[in-house]
Order: sequence, then structure tokens, then C-alpha cells
Amino acid sequence: MTYNSAVTLNTLAGSGSATFAGVSTISNIDNGTTATLNNNGTSLTLGQGSFAGTITGSGTLIKSGTGLMTLSGNNIDNYTGATTITNGGTLTFADGADLSGAGIVTVDGTLNLGNGTSITTLNGAGTGVVNNSSTLTVQSGTYSGSILGAGTIQKTSGGGLALVGAKTLTALNVQAGSVLFDTSSTINSLAGSAIVDMAAGQTLTVGSGDFSGTIRSTSAGTGNANFTKNGTGVLTLRGSNIDQFTGTTTVQTGGTLAYIADTAANSTTPAGIILSNLAVETNATVKLTSTATAKTVAAVVNAISGNGTIEINSDHNLQFELTPANSSTFNGRITGIGGITRTGTVGGAGTGGGTLTLNGISDYQGATNISRGRVNVNGSIAGFGVYVGGTLGGTGTVNTTVTVNDFGTIAPGNSPGLLTVTGNTVFEIGSNLQAELGGTLVGSQYDQLYVSGGTVSVQNGTNTNGFGGHNDVYLDVKKYGTFQPAWGDQFTVIRTNSSTGITGTFGGMSSDFTTFLIYDNNAAAHQNGVVYGTGLASNQTFADHFTTANQKAIATALWNGGLTNANYSTRTDLVRFTDSNTSNGKAVVALLTSGANAGAVLNSFSPEPFLGLNDYAVTTIRTATDTALAQSALVIKGRWSAGFSFSNASNRYTGGSDSSFNRSLNSSNSVINVEYAFDKSAKMGGFVGFNNGSTRTSSSSIDYDGKVFGLTGFKRLGRQHPIFFKAAVAYASLGFSSRRTDALGTSSTGKNSLNGTIFQVTASMPAYRSSKLTVSPMLGILRGSSSSSAFTETGTGANLSVDKDSFTSTRALLGVAFDYRATTNLNLGAQLSYEHEFSGSRDVTARLGSSSFTVNNDDAGNTLALGLNAGYDISNSTRLNLGAELRQNSDYSNDQRYNAGVNVRF
Repeated sequence: MTYNSAVTLNTLAGSGSATFAGVSTISNIDNGTTATLNNNGTSLTLGQGSFAGTITGSGTLIKSGTGLMTLSGNNIDNYTGATTITNGGTLTFADGADLSGAGIVTVDGTLNLGNGTSITTLNGAGTGVVNNSSTLTVQSGTYSGSILGAGTIQKTSGGGLALVGAKTLTALNVQAGSVLFDTSSTINSLAGSAIVDMAAGQTLTVGSGDFSGTIRSTSAGTGNANFTKNGTGVLTLRGSNIDQFTGTTTVQTGGTLAYIADTAANSTTPAGIILSNLAVETNATVKLTSTATAKTVAAVVNAISGNGTIEINSDHNLQFELTPANSSTFNGRITGIGGITRTGTVGGAGTGGGTLTLNGISDYQGATNISRGRVNVNGSIAGFGVYVGGTLGGTGTVNTTVTVNDFGTIAPGNSPGLLTVTGNTVFEIGSNLQAELGGTLVGSQYDQLYVSGGTVSVQNGTNTNGFGGHNDVYLDVKKYGTFQPAWGDQFTVIRTNSSTGITGTFGGMSSDFTTFLIYDNNAAAHQNGVVYGTGLASNQTFADHFTTANQKAIATALWNGGLTNANYSTRTDLVRFTDSNTSNGKAVVALLTSGANAGAVLNSFSPEPFLGLNDYAVTTIRTATDTALAQSALVIKGRWSAGFSFSNASNRYTGGSDSSFNRSLNSSNSVINVEYAFDKSAKMGGFVGFNNGSTRTSSSSIDYDGKVFGLTGFKRLGRQHPIFFKAAVAYASLGFSSRRTDALGTSSTGKNSLNGTIFQVTASMPAYRSSKLTVSPMLGILRGSSSSSAFTETGTGANLSVDKDSFTSTRALLGVAFDYRATTNLNLGAQLSYEHEFSGSRDVTARLGSSSFTVNNDDAGNTLALGLNAGYDISNSTRLNLGAELRQNSDYSNDQRYNAGVNVRF
């Protein structure tokens, strides 16, 4: 039957054929109707019912009304016109339909599909498309309704399919063209090799699948498009252009997102996978694999966060390319056979803003390359070495070797902190170590690089890489907070577990503190690298920390000779180097680490004990001379006499600049003398003395031996009121060796020379005489001099080089002598005298290294002496002599001299 004009049929039933040429409507089709409907007119509108026949023609098929219209059979889709569902109705293709050769399908109701269905263009905003466990193939269109069911949406051929509004798709397979989501949507399974577009500011969530196309964002909307992997399944994204969007990629808990970059990676980029912001949640995994043999990078990440795991499953790097605006913290694990690279987007090597913080325990096997920016390791990393051209910091552990390249810096901590490296660490020429100081507690208040299982090598030399880096290696000290280092504060900025753990020296140092800092730049292999605080301002030196003149002299010598300017380039920071491999440097370090004992430590480096050399020489000569002069009386019975005597002088000098320099002296002489009497009024003699003795302080000892040679003379002038003169000149040739202990150890010397001379003359005149007692005032002058050779100590202490030293003593003597003739054979005598020293100041000059300094003492000038003597004539030719002298001086205690001898006349 043919309808050549518009027609409306209430009911259609049965079989046969009906041709519609106009705008036609069938309100109801009975179940079981198998007719052929030729829709050759403008449109054919169906109301409700069930139709299992054939529909042909080029007209539009319209489902109108709220009723349900079911089309089934293999020929139901033989028409080529459009399909429209209006007024909220439901059109069901029970056996699916191939509408790929038909027109646009517009759904303003519900389209219910069974089996596979193909649509050229899908438009509309209806209740939804129900795709029941089959595949709906769409070539293009704009659809804003819902899509329901467990089936797959398959996009084929060119052109775009725009899915407007939030969608939840069971599966999407994009084989050609593109599918656009303008609103955040979810795809449970994604496949295909074409394009998935996301509108800016929206999020596409995918559960699983294997997709090798492109996921990108469009310019529509505002903000960045985001991508989320949800669920526990695995989503594999392949190819070189998979990630053409700038938002966040989030892998939710329990899921796995696998990226596989192929050999078609864009030649202008290091890899095909570029992720603007990667978030890996707890128990989530991102797997990175690259088959690009000509590339070294599997993926580039501009920002990262989360607690999950990243696996680098090929011999490529995960590259972090951060800017100042997107510093990132990753709390998860990085594992696999690849490595990581940290780059930046601005500046040269060592620059590139942003900080990458790794808080997790990572065990990837490849290398870590930090070419720009900063990486803080607060957890741990391993792998095949860390190479630093930017900055390495953090408070965690690097379980591998570290090489700091030109422009590179190790800056432990996040603020102050302790960074541990288990392997060897090399600072190459042009690199830096940076340490923040905010207190004296390591880790919490100041930075430390702790190389626990390896060594530290600091390389020096001229930078020849051509990139403009500096020579040598620099140590940069930064102020943290308001802290100012005080005298004796110690900061171990490098620590190792080996006594030879550090080799090499820094070529320069900087500081932004307003007091001097000193680094022990030890030239020999050593264990730790230490910065010392001084508390000294720019106009101060070590001398300003001490009070006495001698201490200031030593401190100045240490400042000048034990320190070098550590500034590099044209800087004028308050920084100095010392070298504890030298005596000066050891002394500097001992001084700075002595705390409240700084004065005692500084004193231990003093040459003040050697002021006792000249005192010993003069005392020894005078004692030997006095012993020789005491051997015989002026009245003689023969022309020749000879004698042997022993004398000892001892005292305790208490005038040291510090009690540690108070010294004891002990000098013994064995003297042989010979005299010749010209007549009863004059005689002359000579003597030789054999000396040994010592001077001691609490930390030093000097031992002496040698000889004293001298001439003596006696003369009486006048008879009625005679004046008696005694005169002597003597020379001592002594040798000495010393041993001195200071804050560093013990220093000693071999045998050195000490010489001395003395000239003395006394005059006495009897003022009272009786048969037994004679009282004689006396007056005298003594002039002595001594000279010690220059010498240099050796040993473990701060070895001193002591200059040649000389001393001259001039003394005036005024006293009274008592002589008592007890018996014919026994004479007793006493002398009380006062001596005044005109040359009391003594000094000694020494050097610590190349720096010379002088210390001195002033002896009290006045001495009160009491002498006692006895002479006993055994026979007319033999006399025994005993003598003692007790001396009192404010700088000496227990000052006493004794002699005993025998004299034979012949």
C-alpha cells in the first residue's frame, strides 16, 4: 500500500508493505508486525509498539511520545535517513542496528540499544542512551544526555564526538577522530589510539584499559584539565603524545597507571611522556617504561605529590623539571632499574627554581642527576651514584656515591639539618658546600654532611670546563635566624668515620656573620671538617680575648701565623682558614676548643720557661766563683794552694706571668781551684768547675751540664786601715736540652749551647777589731752576662723556634761582714748584704711557624742575703771550708746556696 501524502495511522498490524511519501505517523504498531515500511517521504513518526519488519527509505524516522517503541530484526536499519527521539519517548533497537549509513541520530528521550549498534552522528540531550553490554559505534556528534549500560562506546572515523555534561561510561574505545568531554566525567575502561579531549578546568577519571592515543585539553573553559586514575585496575597509556594537558594526573589508592613511551618520542623533547603535575596516592603505583633507545628519559614531571610508588621499568630516567612556582614533595617510593634527573626551566647549571623533596624510601637502581634546582632527600635514595650540578640537601640518607660537579652544591638539611651519604663524596672543581649555622646542636641547629661509609675528596685547581665556574671548591656559611657564634663554638660541617676520611682543601670560604669564623682547612687527610666560632668582631684578633701582655703576644702570633685569609674573589667576609696539620694550626684549634681553659692553653705555647736559661747561667757562674773565692783566707803560709769544693744553688722563681711558669732551679758545681801568693798582700788563682743541673716548671724541664772557668784575685791595700779586695772573672760553657709539654703534646730539643761570663769585685775594710771579732763593711759590684743559642723544638707539641737570646745583669752590693776567731783553728763568719739589680727585665723571642713574638718577665731588683761560713784548719797547710747563703727576694722563694771544700797550701 502506498500513501502519497501525509497520513496518520492509529494502528499498524500484520505483514506486507507500506510506502509513505509524505509526513506520516503511526501511533501504534501491534506486536508481531513484520511489514516493510518504505519511508520515502519527509518523515515517519512512530508512537509505540513493537516492530520486527523492515524499514527502508531516506526519510527521517521519528520516535515521538512517551510510549515505548521496540524495533527488532536484521532489516530494521535499512533506511538511510535520520533518527530522532522526541518528547521523552523511548526507542529500542532490540537486536542492535547499523545506522552508519543513515543520517543523524538525535536523542531527546531514551535510545535503548541491544547488541552492536553503529551511528554516524549522535546528537541530543535526552534522558539517555542505554547501551546494554554491547558496543555502540559513533562517528561524530554532540550529545549532552546520559549514557547508561555496561556496553562500550566506540569512536570510529574522523571527526569529533562531543559528550556534553558529566558522563559515566563503562567503556570507551577511541579508534579515530576525537571524543570531547566538556565536563568532568568517568570512564571505567579506556581503549583506542585516537584523541580524548578534556575541557579546561575539568577532570577525566579512568579506571583501567590500554590506550595509545592522546589525552589532551582544549582551550574552552578556564584552568587546567586534570586526569585521574581510579580503582584497583591497571590503566596503560602508550605513545609519545599521551599526555597533552597541563593539569594534575592523580593515581588514586590501589590503582596502577602504566606509561609506555615509544620510539616515536618527539625529537624536540627528552621523552614522550610529560606530566605537569603527578599525584600518586597511598598504595597507588605509576609504572614508567620507554622503548626509545635514542632517549635517556622515560617521563618528565613538572610537579609531584603523594605517598605511592613510581616504578621506572626501563633503563631510562624520570626527569623532574620544576619551576620556582611548583616546588614538589613526594612521600612515596621510587623504584626500578632506571634513575631520576632533576632539571629546571630557567638559568644555567645550578639554577632552575623549585625544590623537589623526596621523603620516601626509594631504591631505584639508576643514577640521580641534579642538573638544576634543588633536591632534598629526607627519606633515602640509592642507585648508581648522585651527580650534583644543582643543589642536594635534605635530612635523609643517600645510599650511594655523590659527585658534586661544577656549579653544584651540597646544602644539608631543609633548614639546618643532617644529610647522610653512605658512599664516597667528591667535590669537583667549581663546586660548593653550604652550611647554615643557627646554633651549636648538629642537625637541629646547624648543617652537617655525614659521610658514614666513605670518604670526602675536595678537589682544587683551575676550572677549565668553559662554563664560567669558579676555581677550587668553596665553603659557604650562612646565618640561620639571629644566632651569632661565640668563642669556642664548634660546627662539624663534614663528618666521617675514618681518621683519613677527608682529603683536599677548600679554595675559599664565605660567611654572612658579623664575627670571625675559622675553618680547619687541614692539608693532610683528616676525619672531620670543623668551623669554629670566635665571637671576634672585624676590628679584633685573638689578642682581644686575653688580658696579659705575654698572652696577647702569643695570641697575636697565632692570629698572624696560624690563620690565612679565606675570602674568595673580592669578598671581605670575616672568614679565616687554619691548618691543623701545622704546629700553628694545631695551636689555633687547641685554643679554640679549650673553652674556659683558653688562657691556660695559650700559656702552654709560651717560651717563657726558656727565660730560665740565662738565670741558670748567671747563677751557676756566680755560685762557682763564690765557691772558689771562699777556699782560702788572705793570710797565707805558703805560696801555692789548691782546693776542691762542691757547691749547690737552688731557688723557686715565683714571678712568672702565670703560676705555670714559676720554676725551680738546681745547679751543682764541683770546683777545682789553684792559687799563687805573690806576697802576704796579694795572690791570684784560677779554677774550673764541672756543672750539672736543671730548671723545672709544671710543664717543662731543662737539663744542663758543662764547665765554668775562672780567675780570682786578692789584694790588701794599707796596713793600719787596710782595704781588702776580692775580684773574679769567669766564663761558663754549658749545654742544655729541654722538654716541654703543651696543649698539643710534648716538644723537645737536643743539646744546645748556653754561655755566660761574670766579673765581680768587692771591697771591705775592718771597722771594728778585737782579739776575736772583726766587723767589716763591704761594697761590691757584679756584672754578669749570658747567651743561649737559637734552637727549634721537635715533637708532638706546638714546636717553637726560639731565637738566640742574651741577658746582662748588673748588681750593686752593700753589706757588712763579721769574722769571729773561735779558736786557733776555727774561724766563723757571717755576712749580711743587700743587692740591687739594675737590669731586671728579661725577654725571649720565639716563633710559631713563621710568626715571631716576644714574652718577658721583670725580676724584682732587690735581694737581701745572709751568708754563713766556717773555716777549720786541720793543719798548718790544710783547711776545711763550709758556707751557706740564704737569699730573700719577692720573686724567689727557697733561694739558698751551699758550698763545702778543702784547701791545701804547699
